[in-house]
Formats: sequence, structure tokens, C-alpha cells
Amino acid sequence: MKPICLTVIAAWSALNTVAAGAPCKLAETWATEPVFDIPECVLFNPADKLLYVSNIAGTPFEKNGKGFIARVDLSGQVVEMKWSAGLNAPKGMAIHENHLYVTDIDELVKIDLLSGKTVQRYPAQGAVSLNDLAADADGTIYVSDSRSGQYALHRLINGKLEPWIKASESGNLNGLYMLDNKLLAGQAQDGTLFAVDLKTGQMTSIGQIDTGIDGLKPAGQGRYFTSDWKGRITLITERGEGLILQDTTDRKINAADFEYLPEMNLLILPTFNDNRLVAYNVVKPERSVGDPAPFFKAVDQDGKEWVLKDHLGSKHIVVYFYPAAMTGGCTKQACSYRDYVEQNEDPAFEIVGISADTPENLKYFQQAENLNFTLLSDPGGTIAKAFGVAVTDGEKSITRTIDGKEVELTRSATAMRWTFIIDPSGRIVYRDDKVNAVQDLQNVQSFLSETK
Repeated sequence: MKPICLTVIAAWSALNTVAAGAPCKLAETWATEPVFDIPECVLFNPADKLLYVSNIAGTPFEKNGKGFIARVDLSGQVVEMKWSAGLNAPKGMAIHENHLYVTDIDELVKIDLLSGKTVQRYPAQGAVSLNDLAADADGTIYVSDSRSGQYALHRLINGKLEPWIKASESGNLNGLYMLDNKLLAGQAQDGTLFAVDLKTGQMTSIGQIDTGIDGLKPAGQGRYFTSDWKGRITLITERGEGLILQDTTDRKINAADFEYLPEMNLLILPTFNDNRLVAYNVVKPERSVGDPAPFFKAVDQDGKEWVLKDHLGSKHIVVYFYPAAMTGGCTKQACSYRDYVEQNEDPAFEIVGISADTPENLKYFQQAENLNFTLLSDPGGTIAKAFGVAVTDGEKSITRTIDGKEVELTRSATAMRWTFIIDPSGRIVYRDDKVNAVQDLQNVQSFLSETK
């Protein structure tokens, strides 16, 4: 097949409408020509490293036998346009073991991944428009009905497709995703995002946006990417707020059921009536003053979980990132905060030091210097990166004498020395990305005294 012509764009897409303070942006990296036939869903198969694209090839509810699945590589080149054919209006897809499961109006279709041949069809009781799919570790396949069906969710279990949750209890559902043994389900009309208990079927709202949810993928740190078929890509933040990352509604370019590959920071969107795939690099800018702080959690020097949201509401929180425990500048910085706490019966702010050291290393650091504030372990620099702090990946170690014994302290990454102040509402009000270890406390106190 003739290769698809790709459009490579280095700058921000002119179509993007990015919310102020959004913790990420979308930069278009490639787009295919309009060679597809109503592409509705994109799914990545790690086994062959290809994208599977469902093509409706007609109207969304037309049983014409013209629907098909295409296979495309990660640069947008079509490998096989009609890899699996003979479908009606295929939409959502999920992979379990050696099979691809596809929704097809009122049936669930099982396709052999080696041959592309349909091996079984499962009729869905009372279904009108089966849409998205998710598979759990045991092979149960969960299926949503997004259009006035009797049941919002069906499930394929022990070889039988059975109705599960009534639409009267949840409304019509569309986007599905399996995360940590919880089923995430997006409402097709009002944009409510639910977490569904797999044992009880109990649905708990964890956020809501002002448009329906078609595609749904976790973005990490309690955030979720969603698409609205009309043309929006939205980020649901850890607070349940919806931030629009892109809106092509006015141009009538749809945003259907996308794929997101976090290890590549790549989001691939099918444009439905526009008949293209468009790939975006998910760019995570530095957190700036006025932005919401990432809602992180980590393990402290005592092995206990520390969660940011549990500490908001009363005092400002000074969060400082430092390269390594028990090194020269880091020790001077920590000891200045220690002395401040000792000299103030009721400190004006809470102090949290973060490095990629293990909790055991942090305990050594605390005991050696009599530190009296929280130290958090950030393996790999995940939290630092969420704040936009530069991180050098790779294991490093230092040797120190502790209680008369020589101990090797190993860390998995090294963060730059940056300091942030988070106000009681959770907003960043101060950022210093050129921290002087000795003067850090003085600069923090000066800033806070001026903001009273």
C-alpha cells in the first residue's frame, strides 16, 4: 500500500485551546491523510507494537458488513488497511491474551490476533449501541452501551455476555478503562467519571466535566484524559476539574476514542468524520506560580504514607527538592530548616524535603542531623518531574560512616535543587529554580513575610 503522507509540526497546533495552568499541553507530531473510513477507536497492541484502528465505514448504527479493523505503525504508516473485515460498525476494542474484542452495534465480536478472523460473536441483550470495552486480569470483558440501551454495562464472563448494570442506575456510559482492579466509566451525556467496584457494581463519581466522555485514559497522578466526540480533549485533574487541552468543535473535527502511550508521551486521536489519525506529544511544562500543585503522595523516612491533600487548609507548605541525602549542600539546607523549627514553637509553615533517596537513607539522614521535619522518598524523581524539576535518571551512590559502620546510600535518580511554596488552597505561590542551599530558608521567610 502507498505510504500515508505525514504532516510533521514542531510548533503548538494552531487548533489547540489550552487552559491556563494546565499541567500538560498537546503538540501535534504527525497526522495522516484522510485515508480511513470513519475511524472510531485506536488501540495499541504491545505484542506487535502496532495501532489497531476500528473503521465504521457507514453510519454508526448501519449493519452493512463493511466495517473493518486497520493496522498502523507508530509513525502513522498503514501496515494493513483491512486486516479484519466483515464487521458492521466496529467501535471500542480491548485485547486479552491472543484475541481482540470489538463492539459491533449490538454484538461483541472476538477476533483472532494472529489471523484477523472472527472466531465468535456474542449478542448483547437489549443493546442499542455497544461502544467501549475494558478487560480485567481474569479475562472478564466489560462493555458499555452509550445510547438508550436497557443496560449501561454488560460483561463477558465464563464465555457468556450478560447484562450487568442498568442504564436507569447510571445513565448511558461510553468510555471505559481498567485501572488497579477498578473499572473507570465515563458518562456519555453529562461527563461524569465513575469508578465501578467489580464485585458489587457500586458506582462512585470521581469527577465531572461539561461534555460527554468518549475516550478515557489515565494521565497519571490521579488525572485522566478524556475525549468528547464533538471535538474536545479534556484533562480531568486530581481535583475533579476539567481543563480543555484542545477543542476543534468549530471546525467539525471530531475527537473519538483515542489511545495514550505514557512511556512515549504520545496521544493518538481518530478524527471520525475527518477520516484521519492525529498524534500529539503530551508536553508537561514546569509548574509556575499560580498553578495548582500536583496532588502527590509518597513514603516518608518512617515508611509512612504522606499525602499532600491531607496537609492543605491551614499553613503554607514549603516543598523543597534536593539532590541527595547526607551530602554537603543538602545537609546545610536541611539543618537550616531544622534550626528554624527548633526556634519556633509554632512554625509559620510546614516543611517537606524530597529526594530520590530510599526511606532507609532518609532515616539515616534524619538521625544523623536530628532533622525534625518530613523527608519524602521520590524513587525515579516522579514527583520532581510533576513539578517540572529537572531530574537526572540513573542510579547513584555515596558512602558514609553511620554509627561507626560504612554504609552505601543508593538513590535511583538525582533532582535539581528547587523550592516551592504551596498555599493552603493548594496553589503554588512561590518557585525558586536557582536555589542557594544556605540562603533558601532566608528567601522563603522573606517571601512569606511580604505576603502577610
